[in-house]
Amino acid sequence: MSSFSTGVGGVGHSKPYKGDALAALGLGFANFFNGVIIRHPFVVLRRQCQIHDHAYRKHLVPTTLVPVIFKLTAKDGFLSLWKGVVGNGVLWAFSSVSELVIAELLGLPKSFVPDGSSQRFWRHVWLKTFTFIFCTPVIVTAFLETVRTGTGLSEDLQIAEIITKGYERLRQDVFGGSAVAEGVRRRHSLLWLAFPTSFHQTVHFLVCQYVYTTSYAWTRTFVSRKLPSERRRYHTIMPELFSSMTSVFIADIICYPLETVLHRLYIQGTRTLIDNLDSGAEALVPAGRYSGIFDCFSSIIRKEGVTALFSGIGAIFLQYMLQHCVAGITYWLLDRGTRGYTSGHLQIKMGSSEFVDVTNVETTYDPFAKNNIPQNPSAQFAATSLNTSQPSTSGLFPSFAQVQKQKNFVNEDPFLSALQRRKSDRQPHEFDYK
Repeated sequence: MSSFSTGVGGVGHSKPYKGDALAALGLGFANFFNGVIIRHPFVVLRRQCQIHDHAYRKHLVPTTLVPVIFKLTAKDGFLSLWKGVVGNGVLWAFSSVSELVIAELLGLPKSFVPDGSSQRFWRHVWLKTFTFIFCTPVIVTAFLETVRTGTGLSEDLQIAEIITKGYERLRQDVFGGSAVAEGVRRRHSLLWLAFPTSFHQTVHFLVCQYVYTTSYAWTRTFVSRKLPSERRRYHTIMPELFSSMTSVFIADIICYPLETVLHRLYIQGTRTLIDNLDSGAEALVPAGRYSGIFDCFSSIIRKEGVTALFSGIGAIFLQYMLQHCVAGITYWLLDRGTRGYTSGHLQIKMGSSEFVDVTNVETTYDPFAKNNIPQNPSAQFAATSLNTSQPSTSGLFPSFAQVQKQKNFVNEDPFLSALQRRKSDRQPHEFDYK
């Protein structure tokens, strides 16, 4: 469910990166890899832990999940970890379209500006809430596809079935026929589930916004304190990448107990087979029966203990660790692409024939510097020296205007003046024009 609000659709508040093309490519690679390739398998694992009542292993730490993952992939295949990914994609597309339609019908803002109008922000939050309520049937259907045992990418429901199956269940809830097991167990009505679902998703969204804004400001300050010569392409996308990962991570942990309760209510009465993550080698049907949210909370705490509300949370920690590995790979790839781009050898001509070799010249655009002005004197000279005329070598002597222009340029530039004084201390200044 969290993958709907943040994992698939993104945090939802950051603008597309429009800086260096290679850095933008690295950011897109990292976001896709973290959001789909890495995040989804751990969403599948933690959901199956959450709905397994009276489980022997709670998987509160990442290490207990590793042997179970190997057993699951040996039994059902490696792609079984991505079951339900089609449903999550359909959910993301359906919710995006629904949000646009609801925004037009109710006149609510489709976006907001950070540090902008608070009224616009809260009206946008209302838009999110209404969208979550409307999409609840699809949310529940997509959830069931991620926990159903023995399925893989090829056995997921078709795109249209994800939507029609959810609203068919809603029709049964409204007009009757919601009983699944003749007086033994009943499914909860989607109309009733819509309100706690929208509450959970809205809280998750708000926590994401707050954590993202805070971590982005901290990370940007950290990068801005680095010397320009120490920065790489990766640092231009580091605030966005780190803040996106961290905001979802913190929001998932804060909302985890409520998510556990909702998932148990979603699956109640559906007779869905799930993987037994105590061993990873067999399947079972969850036997929990709850009359509502508060009954589910109290029953879990009374019968299974408080730690049962956090069953499977080790998957979140393992997911976050692997996402940081992807960030490290992105840094390595961008650093290799930066070599030869941010450093080199620049020869600065002093006098008639002597050249001073300045290495490691920073010539990249610095988005963190004040007014985007390069702070490295070498970079500033490299940019301005392109339009500086040099003494002509076609004639016997340079013209008076050319000599005077070069002299004025050297005197005005503090970096060149320092080099000139250093040269004068070593030997008398000589002019030898040929």
